[in-house]
Amino acid sequence: MKLQPLFNKLQTTRDRIGIARVLVELASRAEHNPTLQEVLAKIRLPSPFNVVEYVRPGDRRKGYWARIPYTREHPSVAQVQARLEFSKINFSLFGTKGTVERPDGTRIGRVNLIVGDLMRSQRIVSEEEKADRQKQKAIERIAAVAPS
Repeated sequence: MKLQPLFNKLQTTRDRIGIARVLVELASRAEHNPTLQEVLAKIRLPSPFNVVEYVRPGDRRKGYWARIPYTREHPSVAQVQARLEFSKINFSLFGTKGTVERPDGTRIGRVNLIVGDLMRSQRIVSEEEKADRQKQKAIERIAAVAPS
């Protein structure tokens, strides 16, 4: 089967099972096709199916479909603070070079080790944020159970 009928079916099908079948078929065909992998990574599915994206690992592993995290577009206050702190630490370490051997024998960049140690020692989550997370989890559980 050629790819064009699959893309046409993806555009016209409104059934969740039908969309899932087409996505799985496209992912299996993209395993050894870098061009198709790039196309699938750029594709935007119509609503309400736009909650998944094609993930292509950097190495030679097989790509897969994964749910798009809500926090990518709508980060929490704690996530924004952590990202800001991360960028400040990395900026201050500009020019640091070299690698470090970890106890398990693997080697990582010296900057990565320093940033990991500094970020691990910080606690950014507030009590309000924890309460908001619990509310969000309850909303997601209820929304997942409710029929569409």
